[in-house]
Order: sequence, then C-alpha cells, then structure tokens
Amino acid sequence: MEVEVRLPVSLGSFRGDGGTVVADGEDISGVIESLGMMFEGLKDELIDARRQAWPNVRIFLNGEDIRYLNDLNTAVREGDVISIMPAVSG
Repeated sequence: MEVEVRLPVSLGSFRGDGGTVVADGEDISGVIESLGMMFEGLKDELIDARRQAWPNVRIFLNGEDIRYLNDLNTAVREGDVISIMPAVSG
C-alpha cells in the first residue's frame, strides 16, 4: 500500500526537497522498512534494535497516535497519512 509520510524538520537530512515522501508497506513497520531503504539511517532514527519506536518519536496514522492502535503493527491502507513527530517536553 502506498501511503504519504510526513517527516519533521528535525529529520531534514531525510526529507529531500519537501517534508512529505511516499512509501509502501502493509503496516507501520513495513512503511518504516521502506523508508529505511529509501533513506539510509532513517530507520535507526525511528525504531530501536527491539523493533520498537524510540520514546522520543511519535508516529500518527491519520492523526491517531499508533501507541493507542496496534503500535508498529497497525495496518495501513492506500492513501493513509503517516506523520512522524519528535516528542516535545518542557
């Protein structure tokens, strides 16, 4: 499934000319794998060796935090929008 992925400014070196890229996968994990093949090092910025999202990274599917869905196993559909955001604290 092809989905739109919105990358934050903090991942600027992976964004190319814009903040949005198209990736494919059956679930969030697959999309991250696809992103990792497109942009060397991006996968390591998003997930750890245990294949879990880093605590400082929030991933949203169509505006919903995947932590409250099925985390990285959340299925995606054609046309979905994934937003990746660094956690903000203060």
